[in-house]
Amino acid sequence: MLRNYVVITLITVQLLIVAACPRQQEQPETPSTTPETPSAATQAPTPAPTPAPPAAERAPDFSFTTFEGKTGKLSDYVGQPVVVNFWSATCGPCLREMPEFQEVYDTHTGEFVMLGIAVEEHPMTQTIVSENGFSWTFAYDVDGARKYGLSFIPRTLFVDREGNLVKDLTGATTRAKFEEALALIL
Repeated sequence: MLRNYVVITLITVQLLIVAACPRQQEQPETPSTTPETPSAATQAPTPAPTPAPPAAERAPDFSFTTFEGKTGKLSDYVGQPVVVNFWSATCGPCLREMPEFQEVYDTHTGEFVMLGIAVEEHPMTQTIVSENGFSWTFAYDVDGARKYGLSFIPRTLFVDREGNLVKDLTGATTRAKFEEALALIL
């Protein structure tokens, strides 16, 4: 019984394979009055078309409250390149990358907006910013972590002038990676 089942299964699989294979019809050989064109094997390969760039993804808008108490939204900055860095005063990798961010920010003064979005209100948050001389805009998150599905920090987003999310770096980043991503939006 098992043997018959195996044989029937094998025959069925073979029939399905044969049925799925495309068939080429044989063309009778006719003399041609035009010069022969090279066969596909001797022709230079046709380059594949360049794929279209992926459609720009609109950066989800979110709200924040600056350390000075002003409310804002990411969409307030449409028309300007924006870098958003989600961080926390208790996040070691966040604190290690921030001095390099400051160096880049100083090098490109006035060329982009940078938002440091603290994902929690910690007593040391504002002290860390002021004692280290970080000069970009800092704020407390209202709903950004939720809208971006934030599960790991630091996370740095690069948003172009049209409000499209161009680059999303999760985890601590280097100055070189930061500058490479920044070049995409400047």
